[in-house]
Amino acid sequence: MRRVLFSSVFFSLFLFIIFIQLNCGPKEEKEMTREEMIARGSYLVNLGGCNDCHSPKVFTEMGPEPDTTRLLSGHPSDAMLATIDTSMIQPGKWVLTSGTDFTA
Repeated sequence: MRRVLFSSVFFSLFLFIIFIQLNCGPKEEKEMTREEMIARGSYLVNLGGCNDCHSPKVFTEMGPEPDTTRLLSGHPSDAMLATIDTSMIQPGKWVLTSGTDFTA
């Protein structure tokens, strides 16, 4: 029992020392270049699925895809909004409509 306790304490101390060594070193904060900022923004937009709702779609052989000429432009101002069946807006019934280009 003593040996297990000693081993546990020793291992915990070892991990603590390693943690301190890794986090106490000098931190180099590098200024991001324009290209790095654009790449990071693109990564975040794709990770969050922003184009799913905020970009108009075009229909391709693979189904609807974001229109790359209008990324993140939102609902087109010249597009008509879909009519909403008010009978579907009741407790227990609801429907989401987005129009013909699938933008929110």
